[in-house]
Amino acid sequence: AGVAGGDADSDEDRYHPDFLDDPEMRASKHRTIIKQEGYIVSCVPYVRPENCKEELNELFLAKHGDWLTARELTLSKIRTLKARLVDVVRDLGLDFSTAALAHLYFERLILRNLVRKTSRKVTAAVCLLLAAKFNESTKDSLLAAMLHPG
Repeated sequence: AGVAGGDADSDEDRYHPDFLDDPEMRASKHRTIIKQEGYIVSCVPYVRPENCKEELNELFLAKHGDWLTARELTLSKIRTLKARLVDVVRDLGLDFSTAALAHLYFERLILRNLVRKTSRKVTAAVCLLLAAKFNESTKDSLLAAMLHPG
């Protein structure tokens, strides 16, 4: 079942923040590592951004393809949505921990295979709304005005 499966309280279902969006998956796989006594050098050749994005999406699918049923949900789509969540939080003047909580909710739903390409934006928006409801003080805030107009 792996990280994505199992009961809600099982050891297999524990959330790990780097499981889905691995920070090591930032550059192309075409890098050269030179190890010498006392230092390590990593040489990364220039790769066009489109090619790098494609390679990272392929690596993501290779790593998570055994359990991820929504194969059209790529790493670049997930990262774009996470960046958009941070932008919205910044624009609304909310605490950045609200964006972190929304990321957590969104990734947990992906890990349970409940997010599809067609519903990813709405799902991320709902995650942000829930995070704001739990995490933000609604007194004298733009969020309060948006949630309770009139």
